[in-house]
Amino acid sequence: MRERRADSRPRPRRQTFWLSAGIAALALAFDAVGGFVLWQEHEDARLQAQTEIANVANAVARDIARNVEVIDLALEAVRDNLHHDKLFSLGLGLSHSLLFQRAAVAKKLGAVIVTDADGNIVLDSFALFPRQGNIVNRPFFTAQKADPHRGLFISLPTVSNLNSLWYICLSRAILTADGKFDGIVFGSLKLDYFDQLFAQIDLGKAGTLALVRADGHLMFRRPFKVEELGADLSPSALMVNARRAPSGHFTTISQLDKVERIYAYTTLPGSDMLLSVGRSVDEVYAPWRKRARSIILIFAGVNLAMFAMALVLRRAFRRQQAASDEAQRNAALFSGALDGSPIGTALMELHGRATHVNPALCEMLGYSPSELLQSDLANLTHDDTRQADEIWINRMLNGEITSYATEWLLHTKSGATLWTLRSVSLVRDGNGRPLYFIGHVQDITARKVAEKALYEEKERLRITLVAITDGVIVTDARGQIVFANPVAEVILGRHVATLAGQPAGTAIALLDEATLAPRPDIAAACLGPNGTEQHRSGGVIRDPAGTLRFVEASAAPVRTPGGESLGSVVVLRDVTESRDLQQRLMYNASHDSLTGLPNRTAFEAALDAAIAEVRGTATTHALAFLDLDRFKIINDSAGHAAGDALLKAVAELLRSQLRATDMVGRLGGDEFGVLLHNCALDDARRVLEQVVHATEAMRFDWGGHRYSVGVSIGLTDIVDDATNRSTLLTQADVACYAAKNSGRNRVNVYRDEQSEAMDYHRKILVAAGIRQAIDEDRFALFAQRIATTRPSEEQRYEILTRMRDSNGNTISPGLFIPAAERYDLMASIDRWVLRRLMIDYGEALARVPHLNVHVNLSANSLNDPHLLDFIESLFAASPLAPKTITFEITETALVRNAESAAHVIGRLRAQGSEVALDDFGIGLSSFSYLRSFPVDVVKIDGGFVVNMSRNTVDRNIVNSIHRIATELGARTVAESVESETTLEEVRAIGITYAQGYAIHRPAPLEDVIATDMHITDPSTDGNGKPDVGPLDA
Repeated sequence: MRERRADSRPRPRRQTFWLSAGIAALALAFDAVGGFVLWQEHEDARLQAQTEIANVANAVARDIARNVEVIDLALEAVRDNLHHDKLFSLGLGLSHSLLFQRAAVAKKLGAVIVTDADGNIVLDSFALFPRQGNIVNRPFFTAQKADPHRGLFISLPTVSNLNSLWYICLSRAILTADGKFDGIVFGSLKLDYFDQLFAQIDLGKAGTLALVRADGHLMFRRPFKVEELGADLSPSALMVNARRAPSGHFTTISQLDKVERIYAYTTLPGSDMLLSVGRSVDEVYAPWRKRARSIILIFAGVNLAMFAMALVLRRAFRRQQAASDEAQRNAALFSGALDGSPIGTALMELHGRATHVNPALCEMLGYSPSELLQSDLANLTHDDTRQADEIWINRMLNGEITSYATEWLLHTKSGATLWTLRSVSLVRDGNGRPLYFIGHVQDITARKVAEKALYEEKERLRITLVAITDGVIVTDARGQIVFANPVAEVILGRHVATLAGQPAGTAIALLDEATLAPRPDIAAACLGPNGTEQHRSGGVIRDPAGTLRFVEASAAPVRTPGGESLGSVVVLRDVTESRDLQQRLMYNASHDSLTGLPNRTAFEAALDAAIAEVRGTATTHALAFLDLDRFKIINDSAGHAAGDALLKAVAELLRSQLRATDMVGRLGGDEFGVLLHNCALDDARRVLEQVVHATEAMRFDWGGHRYSVGVSIGLTDIVDDATNRSTLLTQADVACYAAKNSGRNRVNVYRDEQSEAMDYHRKILVAAGIRQAIDEDRFALFAQRIATTRPSEEQRYEILTRMRDSNGNTISPGLFIPAAERYDLMASIDRWVLRRLMIDYGEALARVPHLNVHVNLSANSLNDPHLLDFIESLFAASPLAPKTITFEITETALVRNAESAAHVIGRLRAQGSEVALDDFGIGLSSFSYLRSFPVDVVKIDGGFVVNMSRNTVDRNIVNSIHRIATELGARTVAESVESETTLEEVRAIGITYAQGYAIHRPAPLEDVIATDMHITDPSTDGNGKPDVGPLDA
């Protein structure tokens, strides 16, 4: 036995050898691990730097991309709104605000500018009236014009001439309906935005952030240097890598400052820009170098310590081996008991690593025993769970407790999350020293899911009841309130604490809306086995303060699946404000907001009722149309506030002067309508004459001045044969117009035999026919020659217009032109004349050498903002050159439209056309217009010319006009030359041209072209037939 035991023991030298060899191998392995750790930390430093700068690049790129997207959406909104015609009808201020409202949310966005196709600035988000400017040479304008469908274009940085700040411009093209370029809309983004954004990011002293356009040009870089803006980085490593992938990492020496950095770059979503973020290589690895020196020193000390420990370990070897054998035997016995347990169980060392796990725990977590034994079970939980667990473990180690149980979230191998109940106890040895932990784990996921679902359902119900705008009250089976949301408290005027336990019928005292009598308890009607859902269309609730609230109430029973009553739910909707609003809207829809009188809609409804009332009866009503005299003078001189106050005073006066049965309404502006019920025409006239006298006697004081006002009234009767409302209103309007023409401040009754009213009525009918004549092409062009008084090859004609009725009869210009002027139809006639002349007759007139035709422009046309665009479009489509057209503008039109006339004259002359001043001399300030409005031709009014051979004064006036016009550089035309004597006088004075029946009578234009004009014969050399003289043809 002794020999066997002695032989079975290792020899001491052999033990020492293997122990020394083991320690040496361990030291080498430890050193290898140290080297690997240093290498790994070096790689970790690089990867961490790459990750950090990549995260920075992505975050900054998203911020910039979002702002660019917001700006782009703002530009698109402005571009789209430009095509909404109704927007610009809302008024300058409101339409301007709505057009640019989305631009306000973009960071650091400057003004949003809209230009036309020529680069002229037409709209500015910072000003109602944009500054003058042209950006046609700006790169972003040329880029958009070259490719209007390119979308958003971002320019290189540029410095502002106004404030010396740097900007980049973001622009989009504006297209016409057919896809043609029509201008751009652009916004300026300050580089301060990037500077402030980049300044928030700490990348070290040598770190850098750069924004680069996809073509390689630098847009911004921090640190900021002006000379680097726009630098071409196409050959740089950034652009080489960007061509391979939209994002990534690389290390290189900067092309700009020669510093080696680790870079991360990414493409900005939705734009052609790159963002690069770089950190200095020296700064990235500086902490690693410091740590490497420390680790090397530590490993050297450890190696020395390991060799020193070899002697100690050799002595303890045998004792440890014996203890290990004993521990293995005990573990085998304990493992057999644990493996049969259905509860997940693990034995864990004091530092947390498992030494044994049973099959139940492996099955629960999906790991094999070896996988669980190689890992720390604490790593399978959330961070906050681990922190709480450390507190419990420390308390057990300190002897405060012997075990604890908590709920844990564990991650399975498949990635699922389990809720578990974990109980842990500490095993100590005979001396009370901690040995290991025993942990039991139970899966409680199903229970936690059910608890969460129940909580979420209750919370959703609670939030819903609190958030809805209706009052909700819940009762129990006895009809007592158990819940009321905040809206119900407001409606009932009582706090929920006072409502709880109260009978619903007492708290919800619903009253009848008309009688305020109590209504049945709708909550009680839902209770019991026969309770049904209740609805009330409306009712009234009186709160404790006595305030009445109009509500809509409904109730529904709450039952168990078996039909047993649990209570009821009552819903109250407060409709007080909506009822008040409805009543206000109804009143406002039928009344004038200024005077409080019925408006046109209400008045016309009353007039329709009056017409229906007289049908088939002898009843007579009267209709009057009132128009204030001198109101415009007061409104223009004293201001609109004075005008409004005057209208209110007149409204009160009319109420006081009319009978109680009469109705007065404001039809618009300073026009009123009066409906006199059961009143004959003569009686109505007497009533209205009192109104005239009272209005004339009224004095209106405003701003230290006293004003007087009058009223012109047109009156017509409403009898059985009254046709319709439109006819009656027209008759009253006609009579009112006749009253104004007869001297104002009087009553005029519409009668069929009344000449003034009927003349005016005929003008209305003529005006109605003008529009139809234009549509049916029932106008014709005539021409009258304007002859030179000296030999010349020039051929000059004035274009005149004639209108034909539906039967082909010619209507005198003296009849239809005044009607067209009064009803703003002259602009349509002018457009018809220009279109017919330049398009239909353009080719024939273009063959006439030395031709110039005069075309009249009315005052209506001068006020047309689109006139010049219309004329330019005609010249573009016509073979006639602008120099062949002379536009005639009357002196009266200049007086009425001075500002617009000056603009039109300037544009017409600038394009090559001449401008003639027609009917010159009839105004009191005629010569002042020659100074203010430079024209090419002055046509002397025929009233002076026709009698100049018999009247010395007229001759001197004509001579004076000619001399002054000539000195101002204008040629002259004598109108109404009706005799040879007058023609000789015109020649003697030296007037340039003569026009009148003595020279040529107006004839259809096609006849004049065929018989009077000298047309170039294409078969000749282009000279045509020779001119026989200015006045001999």
